[in-house]
Amino acid sequence: MKTKKILPILVVTLLVSIVFAGISYCATGKITGNTVRIRKSPSTEAEIITNVYKDDNITVLEKEGDWYKVEYEGNEGYIFGDYIDVNDSDLNNENENNTEEENTGNDEDSSSTSVSEIRIQEDYTVNNNTKLYILPLISCPVLEEIGSGSTVTVIQVVNNWVYVQGQNKVGWILKSAIEKSDTTNNEEEPENNPEEETTTKRVGYVNVEMANVREDATVDSEHIVTVTLNMELTILGEKNGWYNVDTNGTVGYINKKLVSDEPVTITTSRSITTSRSLTYGRRNVQNDVVAATTNATTELVETKQEQERKLAEQKAAEEKAKAEAAKKAATKKKVTTSVAKDSPVALNGSGATGSEIVSYAKQFLGGKYKSGGSNPSTGFDCSGFTSYIYSHFGYSISRTSGGQAQNGKNVSKSQLQPGDIIAFYNKGKTKIGHVGIYIGNNQFIHSENSRTGVVITSLNSSYYGDRFVCARRIV
Repeated sequence: MKTKKILPILVVTLLVSIVFAGISYCATGKITGNTVRIRKSPSTEAEIITNVYKDDNITVLEKEGDWYKVEYEGNEGYIFGDYIDVNDSDLNNENENNTEEENTGNDEDSSSTSVSEIRIQEDYTVNNNTKLYILPLISCPVLEEIGSGSTVTVIQVVNNWVYVQGQNKVGWILKSAIEKSDTTNNEEEPENNPEEETTTKRVGYVNVEMANVREDATVDSEHIVTVTLNMELTILGEKNGWYNVDTNGTVGYINKKLVSDEPVTITTSRSITTSRSLTYGRRNVQNDVVAATTNATTELVETKQEQERKLAEQKAAEEKAKAEAAKKAATKKKVTTSVAKDSPVALNGSGATGSEIVSYAKQFLGGKYKSGGSNPSTGFDCSGFTSYIYSHFGYSISRTSGGQAQNGKNVSKSQLQPGDIIAFYNKGKTKIGHVGIYIGNNQFIHSENSRTGVVITSLNSSYYGDRFVCARRIV
């Protein structure tokens, strides 16, 4: 079946969760993680609003799937359920919000296809003429009618609905309307005889907003890199319905249905006013979800030319900064940075300000943590992150946290300025074991651990506030 251009899966998943997971609560929860992010929507890809810390109390408003909607210091957002302790017996559970439209089709006979039997990215046959809806509610607009015997490809399964590629468009139909396609081979391939990889070499283009390139041709394989709409990929081969691709030197696998032979042509419209608030009541949810789908899709659209222009501007700015730093560094004499505590040090830096150092460090928020790592492509540990940031401006500081605690000039906690390096004791308080960069407002940025990566944390947190050792001024 010809590959179609589909709506962003992330947008659909978020909006469907609004319809199916609207469990209302009002209670107090306690944070269980050391540093926990509050996000704008229930997704790990959503924008971070603020951080909360272990043992903080927070107001819980709703539960949406694996996430809790919370209110903290006037901000509303979402926290993943694993990092908050909520006593469900104290909550006002209103989990009776399945509308009549959502329950339609539940009284299926035993011969209907069950959710557990439906597989993603496989073809199914429509057993009767059925309507394709824009959202999984029968009161929503109909995109088209699919004839009996037509073949559809399943993209996502939610409760009694399936998100499919229809004849001309993608949308939602009841799972009872489909059955396994006769043209699909239902026999499992022998475990020791996998499909051989075919070899080709051509160019393809990503046809969705975002997609993952993985180590092997399976959804369970580790994610290597994320690609975006209209990004050019070099197709090296094909295996089990996946393309083996090369994207900017990174080789991995991506599902064939997410790649087209030509770039996607999309017309961006800014005439639609973005809805800034959604009413989740039963009377208004359908209209709000439809509007949000349209607006969110429009906001995500960016032409290939715009992407290339931004990348070119960013690359030119980085080259210019490196050239200026190298020029300034060449005029200054290099000196060692391993000095006695409380002794100032002259470094071969570019003369950058603390604010410039903080601004550059923030570009790596959300980056991966890797023990011994010192670059963004593989990840940072704490001292690898600080040394990488300062090296960008021509400063050669120590590579270890203990060494960095002796670089530069010692300053008191009350005299901290943006750009200062902050050192902390290890967990047992036996030696210096962690460093970060002060950014102002009693906060610092650091590569914390493998769970959180590069984050911003408060100096008042119980863990770091108790382990503060010293601060060193490099610039």
